[in-house]
Amino acid sequence: MWSEANAKHSPETIHRIHRLQGQLSALERNIEAGTPCEEVVIQARAVEKGVSSLITHIVANHLRYQVRDLMRERPDSASQQIIRLFQLLNR
Repeated sequence: MWSEANAKHSPETIHRIHRLQGQLSALERNIEAGTPCEEVVIQARAVEKGVSSLITHIVANHLRYQVRDLMRERPDSASQQIIRLFQLLNR
């Protein structure tokens, strides 16, 4: 389901993805260069946290701009979407 909210928040989402791509590229370079394990792990954890932050951003925007409107129109469907999101987040 695409909406104006998606278009409005897409630049921020894409910016987060580009930041993650940069972090992954740096991680790859450091692994190839034989950077000490501790530094590589610190970078890998930063990527992990970046992905988690991206997921939170995407879900928050979905709840804020799409599920909120759906709650007024079709509350049962909105509730199912929220439950499904929690299931996905807890995998």
